[in-house]
Amino acid sequence: MTTVSETSYTDSEVAMGNSYEYKVAAVSGDQIGENSTIVSVGVTFTQIQNIQTQKEEGTIVLQWDQVSGAQEYRVYKDGEAITTVSETSYTDTDVTVGEEYEYYVTIVSGNQEGGQSSTATVLAGGEEVGYFGSLEVTPWPEDLSQDMKQYFTQVDFDGDGVPYVFDRYLGRDDAEVDFEEKDGGNFRTMSEELSTWDPQQSTGTASGWVQSKIYNALVQYVPGTTEVMPDLAKAWEVSDDGLTYTFYLRENVEFHNGEEMTSEDVKWSFDRLKDQAYHSPRRQWHVDYIESTEATDDYTFKITLQEPYAPFLTLLTYSSFDVLPKDYCSAREEVVGEPGNQTVEVEWTDNPVGTGPWQYESYELGSKVVLVENEDYYTGEPYLDKLTREFSADPDVIVQSFNAGDIDITGIPSNHWESFLEKEDEGEVEITEYAELATFWLMINCNDTRFQNVTLRRAITMGINRQKVVQDQFKGRYEVANGPLPPTMKFFPEGVHEEDPNSFDLNKSRELLDSIGAVDTDGDGIREYDGEELSFELSSYVSPTWQAGAQVWMSDLEKVGIEMTYEQYDFATILQMGGSGNYEMMTLGWIADYPDPVNFYDNWDGEQIPSVNWARYDDEEVTQWISELRTTSDPDEREQLVQKIEEKLQLEVPHMWFFHSKAYVATYPELNNVRAGGMGFYKEKMVNPWFSD
Repeated sequence: MTTVSETSYTDSEVAMGNSYEYKVAAVSGDQIGENSTIVSVGVTFTQIQNIQTQKEEGTIVLQWDQVSGAQEYRVYKDGEAITTVSETSYTDTDVTVGEEYEYYVTIVSGNQEGGQSSTATVLAGGEEVGYFGSLEVTPWPEDLSQDMKQYFTQVDFDGDGVPYVFDRYLGRDDAEVDFEEKDGGNFRTMSEELSTWDPQQSTGTASGWVQSKIYNALVQYVPGTTEVMPDLAKAWEVSDDGLTYTFYLRENVEFHNGEEMTSEDVKWSFDRLKDQAYHSPRRQWHVDYIESTEATDDYTFKITLQEPYAPFLTLLTYSSFDVLPKDYCSAREEVVGEPGNQTVEVEWTDNPVGTGPWQYESYELGSKVVLVENEDYYTGEPYLDKLTREFSADPDVIVQSFNAGDIDITGIPSNHWESFLEKEDEGEVEITEYAELATFWLMINCNDTRFQNVTLRRAITMGINRQKVVQDQFKGRYEVANGPLPPTMKFFPEGVHEEDPNSFDLNKSRELLDSIGAVDTDGDGIREYDGEELSFELSSYVSPTWQAGAQVWMSDLEKVGIEMTYEQYDFATILQMGGSGNYEMMTLGWIADYPDPVNFYDNWDGEQIPSVNWARYDDEEVTQWISELRTTSDPDEREQLVQKIEEKLQLEVPHMWFFHSKAYVATYPELNNVRAGGMGFYKEKMVNPWFSD
């Protein structure tokens, strides 16, 4: 084959997939020595690397890395070979816009083939990008980046197996959509009376339940979860600096009165929230975070923030950011009063109008509200025909109405728990459990000089038996809290609550009290600390559960030499006491406004005293970490910050953590597909439930 003077040789005339035999002999002049042993060598295929795709109008372009020694490449599409090429690229023109294709490439050497690349899955692009509900959508805006176009085209937000861009029934299982079979029915429920029809005035779940059916926001929750997906905005993108959010709105979405929804309605709604004259309880969310808003065209809305705010998209799911019809509402409300002392007279709330799946039919003060289906809803009309919400704030009345068959769903108070378990065993009802993003606690006033001592706060916490109260009063249905953050919250670090450094232990409580010089000097059974008897009042809103718990804790603390008294007040008074700081210790809790740790941690931010931080807890480290958590978008960094905050609050107990609540609801077996996410039933749009025969 060849003669060389070195003791090595490189054969470049080989083909991948073949085997070759080699032998070597010494040469001297005309003489050739004895051959070496024969060596057999197989040339293996090298895997093709870095296959990439690019979508152009009606075509898909494939590219991959050159493999040394490869002379030809075979392209496969959906498992079938479609061509063989000598270049490292191929343009497929035989594609249909909106169809998904799978490609891979192999190396061809004679009759041998190998080195298969990884598989690339591509959704063919073009002018017709698919449908949202029954509305055909125009092409993605030119301003939307290629990465975001691909993201919104391919992602399956609601997990129904249908890519979002082709999901005609967003928020439902497309395989289950059968209007003829499931259409009809009146879903009946009961709760306390509404406080407002205006979503910008709402803070409670009773009004929020109705508003979530009538209105839409730019974004919404994936049904049954706390993940964010499109709503009135079909797509969005965020600038690299995290300051500018550009939302691309759905076209041809109508309000219930027939007016088309445009970016002007969105901007007017945001401006209204910011206007002091309206006195929205959530106005600060606009003032604190948003620098400016702009309707750049009919279907593009831009928000610029004052500084990056990591949970901003999640914040926009709150009802304060629902979109109202500008022309309809502005013609039916009037700003009155002198500048600086203005209010608004609103007349449209006797017939509220939104874009949601349900529209107003009637309302009887103190009796009920009735909503009917919006047949023109952008993802298709709901299965049900009607929603009826009767009013009662008494849990026992609600249960009685359910047992009588007058309503279709009820919460399950602790005093009815056993009877509902029996009904479930008999197949009469179905019980659904879901974790709420909520923590209840005993809030300590850290402005009280006694309670500024961390050791004293820990001693009191160790001196109360929280587990007993959860077991006895709540039938063991709730989880004792070892820290402020609910375990189902995003970025909750695994294992951080496995051990409670302040768990119930009377002996350790006594040791800590001794260590700070809290002793009983006069033999009356009550320790003195800082020259005063260690005595304080636990203030509570009216609740038999809190009252029963307080009896247990008063007895517990008496055993370690602390006197706790207990008083109940109406809820409005409790809120006033908390805001003013006129209390020693009180029972309260926090149910997330939106599902991000920041919404909880504001309660211990030193910069939020007294607006939210009613405990008056002020720690420089914790305040700094919370500030970083607001602006940091990297998930790993956010989880590390949450871990640090959680561990310090867990140890220092500015509140005594009591329990993380869970919700239990009962329904009749005939009701199907009622979903509950981390924010509870009240946020669900109710387009998916249906009654079986």
